[in-house]
Amino acid sequence: MQNTAPEWNIISSLTYNLKNYAKFGGRASRAQYWWFYLAYVLIYMITCGIGALALLVPMLAASFRRVQDAGKPGWFCIIPIYGLILCLMPSAPANQYGEGPELPPAA
Repeated sequence: MQNTAPEWNIISSLTYNLKNYAKFGGRASRAQYWWFYLAYVLIYMITCGIGALALLVPMLAASFRRVQDAGKPGWFCIIPIYGLILCLMPSAPANQYGEGPELPPAA
């Protein structure tokens, strides 16, 4: 039996996070966060850092949602090593920040 749920990719994650750039509440799956992080790094490298400034708030919001998915308060993402460890943790089924990470928009 195949999984019919859509999966995150670099385009869906980039568009979702840009549309929800100021949404600091809720949760973000590992795939959603890391695809957006990859897009952020690529844009940073291509534009020599200028484009990354435009993505700073969406990246911070995605980081908050990812840390909340691990069950911790979002501001923990500003603690360098601890924030990285939390971003690597798997998603919990449900916690005080919501039922689960959102699925990507269907194509």
